[in-house]
Amino acid sequence: MPDWTEPLAREILEDRVDRGVSPEGAGRRARRYRSWLSALPEKHDRATCEEEALIRKWPGDLCFHTGQASIFVARQGAGKTNTLAYLIQKAIEHRPGWDVYTNIPFPWDGQLAGAVPAPPRLHPVKSLSQLLRGIASTILAGRIPAVAVDEMDQASTSHEWASDRSESWTKFLYVERHFRVRGPLLAYHVYEHVPLPLRRVGDLRGSYFRVVVLGGEHLLARVEDTSAWWGVRESVLPYLTLGLRGFDLDVDMADLERHLDGGREEVARQTLAYLDDLAERRRVEAEMAFAEARRAHEASVANRNAAVARRDDAFEWRNEEIVRAFMDRPQTTNAEIRERYQTNIGGPLLARLRADAARRRTHPTPQVGGTG
Repeated sequence: MPDWTEPLAREILEDRVDRGVSPEGAGRRARRYRSWLSALPEKHDRATCEEEALIRKWPGDLCFHTGQASIFVARQGAGKTNTLAYLIQKAIEHRPGWDVYTNIPFPWDGQLAGAVPAPPRLHPVKSLSQLLRGIASTILAGRIPAVAVDEMDQASTSHEWASDRSESWTKFLYVERHFRVRGPLLAYHVYEHVPLPLRRVGDLRGSYFRVVVLGGEHLLARVEDTSAWWGVRESVLPYLTLGLRGFDLDVDMADLERHLDGGREEVARQTLAYLDDLAERRRVEAEMAFAEARRAHEASVANRNAAVARRDDAFEWRNEEIVRAFMDRPQTTNAEIRERYQTNIGGPLLARLRADAARRRTHPTPQVGGTG
């Protein structure tokens, strides 16, 4: 295996240098990820795993409830992304039957793609269409989809819950229960941004956590039961703190829902067919929009060229009239020309036209034709 720790360490340092990370610290993080990845077993035996008893005490299953969201709220920089990355890490370690989809930015999804290996079963998504395609593909492969979306308040908040995009996300949360998706885990900056259906205990919500820091330790306080707190260590997954976490709600779930009927696998196939059709429709629309823009541009260029031609013709006509004026009366002044033609034509051009008039008087143009 090639040594990719150096480029990874440089990426970590560039990303976190303003957070106090030193070159040595970045190197340790890179080597820690490499060691973890090398030691990751292909199979996981729950019966012999020493951590399994502790993991089973987490709500849901590492907070990934089946068909219900887990909400994580904390201020900027208080550990939301690390919490999601830590839970994803544990899912990769202990749930080999899961495929995890997330918008958390990692080095292997960006500039270091192909250079730094990604963990198995971890898939990047930046839109609802990508997520739905991944979920359906995972189901048809006989595996379990799990979802974690960071910075969810960039895509949908309580302030726009009635908008078409946010209503589509609500419908996704209902539809994903039919897929038996694990999660999603959703991170928000403030309580007020959490949509009302997820603030309330109900069908959509599995757990609601506040991320707090006590004595330098990151803890999760579960609103539904504050008798137990859950500790979160630093994730070995080197997520990028400055990476973009966009998540585009680009599917009308109400329309998709009308195309779904049947069992879990059948619905997965119908979802993929719908997404293929949607992608084709958007491709055709993009081509039509490009063609229309091209026609508009060509028409604009033609109109501009015609206007330039008309302007040039007008200039030629005016210049010819000035030459004739100089020919008829050579002593005509520049000021008289400007006043007669209502123009601020410059002296050099008038001098050239005056010279042209003098040349024509001295060397008149021969007339074509004869008396016959």
